[in-house]
Amino acid sequence: MTTATGLPVERYRRISTAVDTMLWDGTPERARHIKAWTGRRDDGVRRFLLPADSTEQWEQAHVWNEQEQNWFPVPVGHRIVRGRLGEFYAVSPDAIQATYRRTRLGAVVAMLRKLTGGRL
Repeated sequence: MTTATGLPVERYRRISTAVDTMLWDGTPERARHIKAWTGRRDDGVRRFLLPADSTEQWEQAHVWNEQEQNWFPVPVGHRIVRGRLGEFYAVSPDAIQATYRRTRLGAVVAMLRKLTGGRL
C-alpha cells in the first residue's frame, strides 16, 4: 500500500488486549496512588513525577516510558496506561474512548468507588 505521495505505508491491526489504566486528576491523593502503582526505575527514580519532584522546568506531571527511554507529559484528565510490555504512557480521554472499552471488572470497581465515595 502506498499513499498519494508514494510513501510506503504498512497497516497493522492492534492486538486485542486488556490494559490497566489510572486517571490523573491532578490531586495529591491520586499522585500518591500513581506513584505507588508505577514504582521506581532501576536507578531509584520514580516513574511518575510532578513538576515539584523534577529538576526540569515542567508545568505538568510526567511518566517514564521504559520502551522509549523518555519522559512523557501527563496532562490532567489523561489516563496513564500500563502497556503490554509493562511500559507506562499517557493517553488522552478521546483516544481512550476511541480505542478502549471498560472491562466488566473495571465497571464493577467504578461502581463500588461511586458507592463508597472513592474510598475503594
